[in-house]
Amino acid sequence: MKIQKGYNDFMDKNNLLQKLKDWRKAKAETEGVPAFRVFSNAVLEAIAQFKPKDKEALFLIKGIRDRKYNKYGEAILALVNREQEWPEFFADNFTKDEESKPFSVSDYLNFLNNQLSKNTARIQGEISSLDIRDKVVYFSLKDSKDESVINCLIWKNIYELNGVEFEVGMEIILSGCPDIYKPSGRLSFKTSSVELVGEGALKIAYEKLKAKLQKEGLFDEARKKPIPLYPNKIGLITSKSGAVIADFSTNIGRFGYKVSLIDSRVEGQLATEELLNSIKTFKNKDIDILVIIRGGGSMESFLPFNNEVLVKEIASFPVPVLVGIGHEKDVSLLALASDMMFSTPTAVANYLNESWEKVESIIILSEQKVFRKFQNTIQENKDYIRDSLDIMKNTFQKIFNDFSKAQESLKIGFKSIKDQMVDINRRIDGVFIPVFRKINFSISSVRNNISGSVIKEIFGGFMDAKNKIEESLISYQKQFTSNDPKRQLKLGYSIVMKNGRILKTTSQIQKGDIISVGLNEGSFDSEVKIINNK
Repeated sequence: MKIQKGYNDFMDKNNLLQKLKDWRKAKAETEGVPAFRVFSNAVLEAIAQFKPKDKEALFLIKGIRDRKYNKYGEAILALVNREQEWPEFFADNFTKDEESKPFSVSDYLNFLNNQLSKNTARIQGEISSLDIRDKVVYFSLKDSKDESVINCLIWKNIYELNGVEFEVGMEIILSGCPDIYKPSGRLSFKTSSVELVGEGALKIAYEKLKAKLQKEGLFDEARKKPIPLYPNKIGLITSKSGAVIADFSTNIGRFGYKVSLIDSRVEGQLATEELLNSIKTFKNKDIDILVIIRGGGSMESFLPFNNEVLVKEIASFPVPVLVGIGHEKDVSLLALASDMMFSTPTAVANYLNESWEKVESIIILSEQKVFRKFQNTIQENKDYIRDSLDIMKNTFQKIFNDFSKAQESLKIGFKSIKDQMVDINRRIDGVFIPVFRKINFSISSVRNNISGSVIKEIFGGFMDAKNKIEESLISYQKQFTSNDPKRQLKLGYSIVMKNGRILKTTSQIQKGDIISVGLNEGSFDSEVKIINNK
């Protein structure tokens, strides 16, 4: 009845397509990419329809090639076999008595693999045999106490990603699950990650890889990219559940950075793939700088940061990479290959703030300098401006006095008024206009020494008043010119006076009166003979 219960539990789950979509969503969130980057809906629908049982069948589906298979193939086949083969078998066999029909060998192996895949474990032992092939690595792991042996395998791409170079006699820790190979029925431990055992072994592997990468020039200062002076868009890779993200955010939150975070494991060998996917995701994003941070820990917990694949990915990253890892004992190879490394995540944040803090100080000092320069310039020019205003005031007063004299000259005679009008124009052209030019020059000098919006506010009112005075002056000059009697005489008019007074009506004269007639050039006297009142 246990098998019947297993069938019922199995049938209660969502259908295959939904399971595929749920798996894709989880994988996309882990990798920090859109879901369609893992598999499109069309590919998932084809998998659910054709239910491929092995690699060859999976490759018949359009959109699945070596790269996709190496990355996701095993997970897809496990979902298909788990969801599709067993319901069909159980539907055929358990509608009757459980024992009325035996398992086929293939069905039973599928059943066992389905159950075994749930039993993930970590096992430790010594490599006793090794066979490295094109796509898979076969090896055996021996217990050092009683010589017990288990056959193991790891896909070649996973082997290379883990960064541990197998050797017979090496002691390692494997993570994975048991698996029975259908054609032969051979039980193997299918490995998903590898760790070296002991700090001594880790140190040897570290030094060996460090020497290799150093020889390849990955740590050379000449290949490191310069850090942008004022970075704004930051790509951040770390675990969002760790304490370091809070420390980093607190220290970097002052200058309005645009931080894009990809949540990733940052500890242990299982973090390697997540870190690699996060780095590759940021390659296609618009960022100024990439930051990778984590807190302290043991050398074992730092395995991903000494991984050759990750180190080379960082070395070829298109924008500068800053690494802040709190490990004082040994500098990680990832940090050595980065463009700048720091002892802690807080140190990274403080460094990013430095350039902004400097420019902030420069702005404050510049602001103070502008106001001091303005005050000095005003002080230097206020006496000249005050003197200029006095000249303007006196000149205006002179003009008004000249008007009064012009009015009086009408009583004296035509020649006198012409002379007064000429004198007024001369004073406007020769005295008042130059004063305005000097004032304009003084204002321009102030403007040249002080820049910014403060000038508009301070000089606005003064300039408006000055412009109005200047406009009035020009208007007066036009009126003087327009009302100049000489201008009227040039047009053919004349001025008639009796006893020095201008005549406006015939009632002011009688027959026999002597009158004076002024022309454009000269004048003459005449006797009144006829008076016409019309």
